Amino acid sequence: MHSIPLVCSLPVPQDHARNAVLENTKRAYVVMGVPSSGTRLMARMLIAAGCISDNPDSMPYEHNDFWEGEKPTANTIVVRRHVAIGRSPFWARNENIIKALWLEDYDVFGLVMSRCQVIVEQSMLAAPHTNTLAKARGQVGFCWKAILDNIPDECPFEVVQYESLVKHPRLYLRLLGERIGLSFPDSIEEVVDGNHKYWEALRAS
Repeated sequence: MHSIPLVCSLPVPQDHARNAVLENTKRAYVVMGVPSSGTRLMARMLIAAGCISDNPDSMPYEHNDFWEGEKPTANTIVVRRHVAIGRSPFWARNENIIKALWLEDYDVFGLVMSRCQVIVEQSMLAAPHTNTLAKARGQVGFCWKAILDNIPDECPFEVVQYESLVKHPRLYLRLLGERIGLSFPDSIEEVVDGNHKYWEALRAS
């Protein structure tokens, strides 16, 4: 288990900071993505890197990063949504979570998860997020459009490629950390390939 410090002391990259002139800049990493794209995995990685979730003592697979309870106050936090709008917490002063965090004086960096659509569709059916392949495909397209349409122009964001993360976890996280101003622990040496079982099932069908 990784201990999670209350404050992440790493500097905010100047080209990624909306309010870099602030002496005590607060940062929020907003993880977005189509259902079954790996948003929960990415949120856990950010927590391991020192970001605070709204319930750090909960089990890894619980929804512990929506911030629907108390208003965030920690210096470096992770927030997870499929898209930036909707599911607004009571404290939000804007329906777009990115803009709401700006109003709480956070610099916001978006992380958008990308995963092979064939596998996303199979995972959505297994969850189940939907009950037909046609509906799964429709949800993927709708969600991607909503994600990109609702990231404000002023908000920097990075597309995180699930398959690269699985294949080269330490290298990928080191490079990602350099781009977003975080240091991921070296103890993350392996990421389970969640795609494998779906490829095997498709191959056997």
